[in-house]
Amino acid sequence: MNLQKELVSTENLYRVGYLSGINKYVMCCVVPWILWYERCFEITECEYKSFGSKTLDDLAKEFCNDGVKSHRFLFSEKSEENTKEGSRLRKIALADDVFDSNDL
Repeated sequence: MNLQKELVSTENLYRVGYLSGINKYVMCCVVPWILWYERCFEITECEYKSFGSKTLDDLAKEFCNDGVKSHRFLFSEKSEENTKEGSRLRKIALADDVFDSNDL
C-alpha cells in the first residue's frame, strides 16, 4: 500500500502519510507476529505534521495497545481483523497500489 507524503519511524515501527483512495491521513503500525503485518488508523493532518514528536510516538504506542478496538482503527492487512467496512477500505487502499515494472 502506497502512502503519499510517507514518513517512516523505523525505531517505533510505524509510518504515516495520506491515503488518497479513502481521502484520509493514516498511521500504519507494524504488528510483529509470525508474519509481520500492518494495522492502519486514521490520524489528523495536524498529527501527521507532528512527525518526529514524542506525542506522535505515544499515539503509535496507544494504537498498538488498543489494536482493532481503537475508535480510529480503519483496517488491517490481516483479513480476519477487519469488519465489513474495514475490508472495503483495505480493498480500496490496495487498489491504489500501482505496479510499475520500471521500479524493478
